[in-house]
Amino acid sequence: MTANDLLAAVILNPHDIRRASLADAVADHLVELPNLDLRGGEVERDQWGLPWRVRCTMGAWCGEACEQCEGLGIYHRLMVMFDEPCLKCHGTGRIPGIAATVCGAWPVAEVEFSDVKPNKSYLGCWQLWNDSTTAGEFPENGDVDKLLFDLITEGKRATSFRFIDFATESAALAALSHAALTFGRRAAGLPDLQGAAKSEPSRWLKAIMP
Repeated sequence: MTANDLLAAVILNPHDIRRASLADAVADHLVELPNLDLRGGEVERDQWGLPWRVRCTMGAWCGEACEQCEGLGIYHRLMVMFDEPCLKCHGTGRIPGIAATVCGAWPVAEVEFSDVKPNKSYLGCWQLWNDSTTAGEFPENGDVDKLLFDLITEGKRATSFRFIDFATESAALAALSHAALTFGRRAAGLPDLQGAAKSEPSRWLKAIMP
């Protein structure tokens, strides 16, 4: 197996036990992990120095509203709307985030958002909220972007579909992290994490470097 094959294997499954071998290959300059622009975010590394967790804003990960068209996707000037797609975002209304780039280049196993946290309800459970009705709407007030909200498979989804209940805060954060990874991996053309790689706790969490 070449160093590039090893990198591809560990990106395919970030929990692969060959992470240590990949770190040796990186140290020996047999393969290179690129420096990425995390748009103000940061990366935490495992005991071998490989990227393990990315911490950033949800907008940086999923993409933010295009400044030129203000998220509308339509070209406008001086309050006049034109029936033409915005040239900057090509009509999507959204500037792509870093998710696909990170998941395609680094063997990351977790994502944490600095601006979105679970809310504790008066019933004692922890909730992730989304008040948007379409994927094109951008979240407000700490809500989960609908692009991720629809990918959350754990927890108990309310009949209104506006929030999802979890027994603990850690369970809510794990579900959100997994949804973020699923979003990024699909955007990068990678398969979803399955089995142990999907739900396994951070085996090397205690060894994450400061």
